[in-house]
Amino acid sequence: LYHDVLSSPTSADYHKLKAALDTAYDNFTQRLREFYPGITENEMWFCCMIKTGLTSKEICLKSVYNKHSLGMAKHRLYGKMFHKNGSSTDLDNFIKDF
Repeated sequence: LYHDVLSSPTSADYHKLKAALDTAYDNFTQRLREFYPGITENEMWFCCMIKTGLTSKEICLKSVYNKHSLGMAKHRLYGKMFHKNGSSTDLDNFIKDF
């Protein structure tokens, strides 16, 4: 569903995705929330998209983000989590390995 360019996932689909990621990756969303309790639902959403292997371009097709705003959101989240500067790629790498 998320890899289909023409699909428009609903909030119910997002909740199913979170459950699937938690099952497949040792409670991924719960561990991420424990690691960074201040994460917003939008931030969790794009972290889930990153974990599924979607590119920034693909994430933008499923959201209200454009490529620049998504990059900035990733950069800000990395800074909030690690208290240091990092790129959107740094966040992507962290999430993929988390």
